[in-house]
Amino acid sequence: MSVLDRLFRLEIEFHRLFRSEGVNALEAAGIHTSYALQNHYEPLLRTIGVVAPSDLASATERMMGMGDPRDVQAAYHSLHRLIRVA
Repeated sequence: MSVLDRLFRLEIEFHRLFRSEGVNALEAAGIHTSYALQNHYEPLLRTIGVVAPSDLASATERMMGMGDPRDVQAAYHSLHRLIRVA
């Protein structure tokens, strides 16, 4: 599994949990940071480098069957902020 796919899957799971738990949106940043630390995002983010927009779009298409499309779209937007897309 590629680093991008691994990060995407982690983000989908975060957004699924976030939505299902009904957590206050004001707490989202802190909860996301905690989740990222617990799931070792830092080495993944260092490894991934710059991602082409087409690679991110392809990963989004691959992930659409993994769960709720709302979670996949939220993961896409979150990843777009977390990684460097050139």
